[in-house]
Amino acid sequence: MQSCLARLYVSDTFRTLFRADPAGTLAGYDLTAREAAALEAVDQRMLEVFAATLRNKRGKRLRRAYSASFAWNHAAMEAVLARHLEVSCARPAGTSHRDVLDFGGFAEQTLADPGRFPPAVAELLRFERLAYEATFVWRAVAGGEHAREMAPSDIPVVPAGVLIDDFGHDVVALDAALRAGEAAGDPPPSPNTVVFRPGRDAGEQRMLRVNGATALVLRLCDGRRTAAGVVGEAEKALRSGDLTAAVLGTLRRLAGLGVVTVAAREAEA
Repeated sequence: MQSCLARLYVSDTFRTLFRADPAGTLAGYDLTAREAAALEAVDQRMLEVFAATLRNKRGKRLRRAYSASFAWNHAAMEAVLARHLEVSCARPAGTSHRDVLDFGGFAEQTLADPGRFPPAVAELLRFERLAYEATFVWRAVAGGEHAREMAPSDIPVVPAGVLIDDFGHDVVALDAALRAGEAAGDPPPSPNTVVFRPGRDAGEQRMLRVNGATALVLRLCDGRRTAAGVVGEAEKALRSGDLTAAVLGTLRRLAGLGVVTVAAREAEA
């Protein structure tokens, strides 16, 4: 009964069918005669009021999480939101946090249509989704707590809650411009890497743009190699000579920002 009632609250299509044929609509549910009678007796006007309240509350949360995308492509985003609210009612109930992430992924896939939208539209949605996800991670990493000398035998790793992604456009500037009410056209390509990291306080998120060399070093911090190993792999990838001082210096700065931590220290022979 609860699953049927929940669907009535969130699905416009299901409520329309229910109004037209209550008994037929409920036939697909394993209900007792008393439960079916109770559902058929539900006040239709109050049902619509409650459904609208839930829809508005949920929509407000999603619009806030993706405010830049809604500002840039309002009509398309509203259409995607309506579709998401309709189809998601058929899935098991999740958390509000999961709903925000699922909507972002759904909208990104839907608007990744170069025939209708600039490529930066889908990238902006991915940027907003990752920014939201980094804001509500399970564990925040305070910058500075690992800012010590990075020894060559240390094994550096990117901690949980730090997200790294590549973008083909300057989505940081695009997001800021749209949130400030500025118009956005079709931004030119501008490849960059963004690191999303938890802030010092709950519900806080910070980000930084890094250059290609720093992005390479970060991706080498996968817990499978020492800092000396990171240096060696970076030298190979960049086809460069001795980068020991530069890479260890980068690792120390990243540790000071809470973007890299030391997983362990390799036992010395």
